[in-house]
Amino acid sequence: MGARPGERRTVFRKTRSHEEAQINRAVLAKKEREASHRPAHTVFSRREGE
Repeated sequence: MGARPGERRTVFRKTRSHEEAQINRAVLAKKEREASHRPAHTVFSRREGE
């Protein structure tokens, strides 16, 4: 069914590949940060008794 003259349609562009690129970039940045920092020496917990 085509659009009538003067009728506007909403266009949803494909974003999956763009989102995947952002996720991959974030994962890489996280790995770089983890590699450049020493492990935490204290563990914090909100539960009592831990």
